[in-house]
Amino acid sequence: MIDIASYTFTIKTSIDEIDSEQWDAIVSHSTIYLNRNYLKALEQSLSVEHQFYYVLFKDASLNAVSAVVFQSAPFIYTKDKHSKKVLCHFGKDSQGFFSKQLLVCGNVFATGETGFAFNDLVSTSEMGRLLIEASSQVIKFQKKKEGLAKTKVILFKEFFPDSLKIPAQLLDEGFQNYHIDVNMVLPIAGHWKTFADYLSDVKAKYRTKANSVFKKADTLELRNLDASGILIHSKRINGLFENVLEQSDYRFGRMDAQTFASLKEKLSSLFIFKALFKNDLMVGFSTAFLNGQVLEANYVGIDYKFNEVYAIYQSLLYDYVNEAIELGVSSLQFGRTTELLKSSLGAVPVPMTLFARHTTSITHILMASILKKVSASPYELRKPFKADFYKVELSPLT
Repeated sequence: MIDIASYTFTIKTSIDEIDSEQWDAIVSHSTIYLNRNYLKALEQSLSVEHQFYYVLFKDASLNAVSAVVFQSAPFIYTKDKHSKKVLCHFGKDSQGFFSKQLLVCGNVFATGETGFAFNDLVSTSEMGRLLIEASSQVIKFQKKKEGLAKTKVILFKEFFPDSLKIPAQLLDEGFQNYHIDVNMVLPIAGHWKTFADYLSDVKAKYRTKANSVFKKADTLELRNLDASGILIHSKRINGLFENVLEQSDYRFGRMDAQTFASLKEKLSSLFIFKALFKNDLMVGFSTAFLNGQVLEANYVGIDYKFNEVYAIYQSLLYDYVNEAIELGVSSLQFGRTTELLKSSLGAVPVPMTLFARHTTSITHILMASILKKVSASPYELRKPFKADFYKVELSPLT
């Protein structure tokens, strides 16, 4: 067991208040979601529903060793209409859906281990304990400095199968694990220099399907939008995004066009916003982050009236593949949902696990029931590549 008392910590509620040099030294080789420009963009556009907490740990020699981000965010559950009347007695949003404020270590708008970074001075046996200590200190901070009621649910999201010892340490401290929907990931083969190279490795059946998508979308124009372009089309973007959110079983708050514009302004080429237009009408859009050697597909917006006719969603998925190849990344993370469709493009499932701890018995009953309902769903997979490709090129990720 490590001596927590040997570490000191600082908690700030704005990334501008944290020691930028120390923060950057820890997160520089980590995820983009700990980048100060990214965090500032979220702060500027999500301050109404979200509160951010930045924790910087120092060891006994006053070396900064760990950077951790928490978000106090609304978890909104929209799926189960039959239990809605009961759940809403314990908290609801403006639309009458069950809503509960959670303290989340990680990014509620992204998939993966996005909430923490350590330098080499922290051993793997210490990491989990420091994260748990960080959550405890943030809760104390909320109560003492902000006068907030005690947080009922702490969530750590979400871990890959090959994570170090942190998941085991969370279980030892009373957290429960939940297997959520898989992250669909397409490894980008080294010899794919163009999209045509990718298609040449695909079986004839799936090439025919791809060509059918391209034919349907032939009259659409794909545009890259900058921050000003996003704001010009903000009303349409918000409407298209709402269409997609309505299909979701749950969400942690929501982004909007203002958030996307802020991200584009702060991150430039690291944040990609593309839109499909039929003449001058936007009928769909996609967002993505360039996160080191990974292109991470993020949110899409779709006009479902035109989706089938113009194959909007499938066109956006194929464009993600093309973008990943052009950028020369090692993999494309499609994220969760529509596993069958994404597997038909070559993506493979990677299991993801989140951990939650409930501080009261009633909250435990409510949230445990809901988290089980949003756990991994059954899915089918396709194998679109030729047999030789699987033997030589595509290494399993699971």
